[in-house]
Amino acid sequence: MRINFNLAQTQAYSGSSPVLPGGDYVVEIVSESDQQIKSGGNALVFEYQVKEGQFRGNRLRDWINIGSSNQAAREIAQRRLKAIGESVGLEQFNDTRELFNRPFIVNVGMDEYQGRQRNSIDGYRPLATATSAPIAPQPAPANPGESVPYWS
Repeated sequence: MRINFNLAQTQAYSGSSPVLPGGDYVVEIVSESDQQIKSGGNALVFEYQVKEGQFRGNRLRDWINIGSSNQAAREIAQRRLKAIGESVGLEQFNDTRELFNRPFIVNVGMDEYQGRQRNSIDGYRPLATATSAPIAPQPAPANPGESVPYWS
């Protein structure tokens, strides 16, 4: 394939997604995978794509430890799935693909893993139907350990 490609106009590939500033983002689930977790069991990993604002097109991952060997982790995972379902307007679903391509809002935080900053998904809520303007990222809580896990 013949293309006219200018290296000076393109950012180099880093092999990882950029860390987004903490705040609220309108997203849709665009893919999922099943991943083994170190503590035993498996996690459902959703990949969200940001739909609005200056970070449109960026992707975020959300690990939901639905098959964890830890009972508390499984309960948290079930609450997270419930919050996602409610945020996209589904009272029940039989297949996680039913959650795909339905806009909702995630609250993104930041944490550190193996010495590197990364994003965390700290909450979910429905997209307000009366709002037509994109939601700009809102500042994260002053204390990173202080997060609001799920909105009602």
